[in-house]
Amino acid sequence: MSSIREETVKGIWWRQEAPERQLQGEITYGPASGATVNLFGHIHADLNQRSLSQRFTLQGITFQGKKVTLFDALITSSQFNMPGSTWCTVASSSGIVGGHYAQPADVRFRNVRVWLDGLRDWTWTSGIDFRHETEPTRALITYKVPDTVHLGKISDLVTTLEFSGSTSPGAGKLSIQEDCALVLEANTLTPYEKFADVFHPFQHFLSFALQCPALALHVIGHIDQPREVIQGQQIFEDFLVIRQLSRTDFSSKTLLPHDMLFTLKESGETAENSIGKFFSNYDRLKPALDLYMSTLYHPDQLLRLRFLTLAQCLEAYHRVSTHGKYMGDEQYSKGLKQLLWDSIPSEIDAPFRAALKNKLKYLNEYSLRKRIEILASKHTEIIGKLLGSADEFAESVSELRNKLTHPEPSSDALGKTEWKELWRLSEKLALLMETCFLDEFGFRRDRIRDIARTRSERARRVHFGVL
Repeated sequence: MSSIREETVKGIWWRQEAPERQLQGEITYGPASGATVNLFGHIHADLNQRSLSQRFTLQGITFQGKKVTLFDALITSSQFNMPGSTWCTVASSSGIVGGHYAQPADVRFRNVRVWLDGLRDWTWTSGIDFRHETEPTRALITYKVPDTVHLGKISDLVTTLEFSGSTSPGAGKLSIQEDCALVLEANTLTPYEKFADVFHPFQHFLSFALQCPALALHVIGHIDQPREVIQGQQIFEDFLVIRQLSRTDFSSKTLLPHDMLFTLKESGETAENSIGKFFSNYDRLKPALDLYMSTLYHPDQLLRLRFLTLAQCLEAYHRVSTHGKYMGDEQYSKGLKQLLWDSIPSEIDAPFRAALKNKLKYLNEYSLRKRIEILASKHTEIIGKLLGSADEFAESVSELRNKLTHPEPSSDALGKTEWKELWRLSEKLALLMETCFLDEFGFRRDRIRDIARTRSERARRVHFGVL
């Protein structure tokens, strides 16, 4: 994985709207940890409460000659010594090392490289070849950079996975480090936001495959003009995108295929096809995917919240994936809805009538129980033995969801909710959504069945229970 270490360097700094006031200072920044700048002096000439609370764009040039822009910067601390020196600290969670920009919308690149946590493991591709021989006794190690994997065009961006490697020979030791980056290439200079609109959904796809968060730890952009040409070779400046992630405990654990739902080579018929289907359905599936991903990114969340999130996820998915109404909107509006509304007594007070009118809008839509039963029945051939009877599973989830969201003040049913039951139903809901998404992404049913039997951690936990 590309380095995510922080760097500290001195430079000259100023506010973008006041370049005449320049101060010396020291910046500490990282690709995933934001940036802080300690300035010798105060960035504002006129010190008042309003100026101290305003956000601004900070620009600078390091003593190494690199241009830096920090967006949405703010002063986190100030000190005034009387008599004596003045200093302040400026912090920002986003910026660019490599250029000066007035606002984020001005940042444009020709291509962007993204190093994601777990991406190299997911490819399960290596250029290292090792052979052990006995006559004479020796180890033969060779390395060749693996071929680029083409993932097709996504939102007019040519998308590939590019591999790299580095060797570190030393006294009595030799190491080879492999890496992989998601590369997005445009025809012309393109707003950075368009690249982000591709690699953020790709994170969802990768996280789903890994069954753990796949964060973008390092993002580098390039423009269309080389910094210099050396012996006919164009050298492009690396523009580092500074971001701040809430998670800092990035794991160095190597993931093996049995840790994942599927690897790159197991992504349906071809990786290009499965990822293409993911992106073609992404906008439609996004509400359900976001809810599902929240349980992957926060595995230690409160169990009740986890259950309710997955129940809502399943409902959101069913709404966009299949017919979900007992009666068509037009037929319902002109018939039953009007009859029900006309039957409401006129003496009902206005707030109650408004509440009833709102409920009538959705009475023709399937209940949560019906939606769960339909999806569980659809995939009963694959995971029916783990879920049990579709109607009983749907009833259990629906009743528990109603208890948790609409508890009766006089009832202690909520307090009696068994945590093991919550856990068991949560895992079953997650397994059902896992199966639905695999189906959406183009996996054959026999392959989904194999994943449930041999790879799915959810299926394993449902089968063996709480350990």
